[in-house]
Amino acid sequence: MIPFYRKLPAKGKRSSSLSLSLSKGRESAILFSYPFQLSRSPPRTTPTPTLPRSCYNGCGTLRRIAMISLLTDFGIKDTYVAELKLVLLSHGIEQVLDISHHVEAGNPRHGQFLLQSVYQRFPAGTVFLAVVDPGVGTKRAPVAVHLDHHWFVGPDNGLFSFACKGKTFHIDTDDPLFSPQCSNTFHGRDIFAPAAAGIHNNVNRFLKKTVGLSVVRPISFVEEITALSNGEILHIDGFGNLVTSVRNQLLGRVTLELDGKIIVQSHSTFAEGGDGLFMVPGSKGLIEIVARERRASDILRTEIGTGIEVRIK
Repeated sequence: MIPFYRKLPAKGKRSSSLSLSLSKGRESAILFSYPFQLSRSPPRTTPTPTLPRSCYNGCGTLRRIAMISLLTDFGIKDTYVAELKLVLLSHGIEQVLDISHHVEAGNPRHGQFLLQSVYQRFPAGTVFLAVVDPGVGTKRAPVAVHLDHHWFVGPDNGLFSFACKGKTFHIDTDDPLFSPQCSNTFHGRDIFAPAAAGIHNNVNRFLKKTVGLSVVRPISFVEEITALSNGEILHIDGFGNLVTSVRNQLLGRVTLELDGKIIVQSHSTFAEGGDGLFMVPGSKGLIEIVARERRASDILRTEIGTGIEVRIK
């Protein structure tokens, strides 16, 4: 049965009726009819936005969402994050999303992991402004990398190692886009934020093609079982769970040893675990070492970068 609408003539009036019919083959039955006045054109309606108004164009249709996303080791105690956002706002950019400002201080490898684990979830055209820059003010290069329809802007210090196959550009800070009064201790505000804004706004004259990144230190993930493999703690989340470099597919088939402690038990959820440490499949596709209603990081007194021995069960 296929529902369809048809017009029925009304007697004595310049009007029509709208009827809802059900058809089956050549047979149809009118369920109801409703008279309505004829008009030359139907009224134009504008969709009610469910996103901020800036996400819609003048015709009321959704436009491509392009944003700038921030990842830093600044924390939120100081004014640094606000200063980055003020620069972006001065360039007319309102769509800004915070990934994290709690990267371990001065640890580009930790920042690399967090960025690598989430960037593919963002819409095409997103510009990632990442500042984990212990070498700020030195000769390390400011770069922009284009990979998978995304842009990454920040220091060339290993932070973008996962994007080494993308197109790398050097940021020419002599361009008028950048202030001549550049701080040697805050390139995030004075170089990287204006560069990210320029790319977002399709102003790219300051980008100079280079051979590639000068510092590439990719993260190695344990994906296959061998007699003995070496992994590491890549991240400690806010609950004290330890995110390892071992893929979820090995859960239940391996034991993990770190700092003399061997973790054997594995469960599919946090609630299934008993006392002590155990492994669960993490949401980032990596095995996590956890403790039920406790912080595994406090029990092991470990830190990011700690090595792990992965053995066959």
